[in-house]
Amino acid sequence: MLAFANRNLKVFFRDKTAVFFSLLAVFIVLGLYVLFLGDAWADSLQNIKETKQLMNCWIIAGLIGVTSVTANMAHLE
Repeated sequence: MLAFANRNLKVFFRDKTAVFFSLLAVFIVLGLYVLFLGDAWADSLQNIKETKQLMNCWIIAGLIGVTSVTANMAHLE
């Protein structure tokens, strides 16, 4: 199983443009959150305790979902 995973990782990282474009959506979402949306969302949810921690967990969950979809789409070519 490890040999199979290692082979797939080597195939994926061989094409640098596929790696870049599969992670581009993650960089865009992370940039939007850090630069613009993080404070706006946190300010609108002032009633909730530990809002910043909730927002950070929410964005990490979203990034994991986006990464899993876009990384698999790079293999479909």
